[in-house]
Amino acid sequence: MQYRPLLPLTLSLNYALHRYWLPGYHLFSISVHACSAVFCFLFFVHLLRRWEERVQLTRTAVAWWAAALYVVHPIAGFPVNYLVARDLLMMQMFLLAGLYVYVRLRLDGGAGWRWPLCLCLLLLALCAKTNAVTAPGMVFLLEFVVLGERLTAWRAWVRVAVWTVAVAGFLLWVRFGVGFSDAEQLLGGDCLSYLLTQFRVHVFNYLRNVIWPFEIRALPYVPAARSLLEWRVALGAAVIFGSLGTALALVRRAPFYSFCIFAYWGMAALESSVFPLHINVTDYRTYPSLPYLCLLIVLLVAKFPWRRVVYASLAVLTIYFGASAFYMNRHFRTGETFWRQSVRYGTHALGTMNYGMSLRGKNDREALRYLQRAVELNPNYYLGRINLGLCYISLGRHAEGIAEARAGAACASELCKDLAYFWLSQAYKAIGDVTQAYEAVRVALAHNQHNVEYLYEGSYLAQLCGDHATASAWLSNLHTRVENYQISRFMAGWSYQARGMNEAALAEYERAIAAAPDYPQVYANKGYALYALGRYAEAARAFEEHLRRVPGHPGSLISLSNCITRLKAKGD
Repeated sequence: MQYRPLLPLTLSLNYALHRYWLPGYHLFSISVHACSAVFCFLFFVHLLRRWEERVQLTRTAVAWWAAALYVVHPIAGFPVNYLVARDLLMMQMFLLAGLYVYVRLRLDGGAGWRWPLCLCLLLLALCAKTNAVTAPGMVFLLEFVVLGERLTAWRAWVRVAVWTVAVAGFLLWVRFGVGFSDAEQLLGGDCLSYLLTQFRVHVFNYLRNVIWPFEIRALPYVPAARSLLEWRVALGAAVIFGSLGTALALVRRAPFYSFCIFAYWGMAALESSVFPLHINVTDYRTYPSLPYLCLLIVLLVAKFPWRRVVYASLAVLTIYFGASAFYMNRHFRTGETFWRQSVRYGTHALGTMNYGMSLRGKNDREALRYLQRAVELNPNYYLGRINLGLCYISLGRHAEGIAEARAGAACASELCKDLAYFWLSQAYKAIGDVTQAYEAVRVALAHNQHNVEYLYEGSYLAQLCGDHATASAWLSNLHTRVENYQISRFMAGWSYQARGMNEAALAEYERAIAAAPDYPQVYANKGYALYALGRYAEAARAFEEHLRRVPGHPGSLISLSNCITRLKAKGD
């Protein structure tokens, strides 16, 4: 987890506008990425105003081709398709916009409003995703590499410091004002092993994806590296440090090439260096670095001595990347196609399990094969074992299913016990063992009494087991969080009614009708409660309402007849 308030905010706005209409979410992501490309173009156009090389392209053409490569590349296609990755898209857009405004400020001067606008855009980038903490480093490169400031130029250092203070202030506010720490949520593992692994993956995953994007996937399996003597690790380190050394050597002679190299590695460093994230590799992590690699490619191609070759080469690259992005988009059509790509090219237990789950209900025997494979890859993966158990049960192999589900619950960490035992309860429920299902959900609720779904399911199972007092307590807890969840108000009324508390039951039934007036059973139960209280006329109207929704229901017909008999006996 990260502190990224713009992610839930924009998702909520999408939901408020069009609920679950999927194209609306995609249009947002596409629009943000398109805006990023525009700001990328504007940033590069003004960045290149200091570029003096004689090549076959104008500065505007270089910026245009770089933005074109960036906007169509399949690496960008992943976060555009992956809805939750809109945080990265927004961060990129706001950061590129901020850098564009800053370059205009430095080259054109004046316009006192540009400083506040820079900092506002930086804040928006940080609120989208905290990867924007790299912004001061980008300003450092602009000042001392592109604009050629000397290291003794104190004004340049002050400008870098302004961005640094803004970032530091934001991080301090999040940590101590909000009480949230990205580092505590994201980091975990051996820094050295993680670094060695990143040496390898930068060449054999990330840079490969730039050239050959057809293996881009979710959750790629990459074993941790243990030694610098592994040849892939050594080669990756040589490429990284060799390119950084080249960039350092070119600072004065070819500052724009140097800037592109430093910016590429700098934007990637937060997630792919010594800071050990729980997942070693994510194929779209280099998205923030992509514009600078595209600019470097265009700058190098522009050095070809023949204009036609330059334009033909850039056109071929753009068509290739665009066509490959179009081809790769087919993997995002469904959960099955998405996870099939991961399984095809190698993923770990979670990816394998997700592919198996995408097949559930369509081909359970095939799903079983992949769920078994997920457990083989990680025997202690509690969710994999539980899902395997549920799949066994769906195929009629109840004993094996319960054994796997229980094994999964047993190996779950303390933080995951609630989820593990909730799904264990569903496994017992699936085979009709309500008593064991109730005991399992009690364990889940002992670990987490804040989850509405657990409270609802626990209340339902408690009612099936006749424990209406516990059901009432859990439903009261649930209703402090939401006014009504599915038919929870009806259930609350039923538990009161089962304990002879008919007035309390009627109050809940009225709330249930207000929340879900088309649920028929609430009218029948309301009728029984009113009948028990001797309010026969009201009970008759309730049974009539039930019969209006369920014509010919024998229980309501009999109860309505009894109400009429009672009213006649009273002379009403």
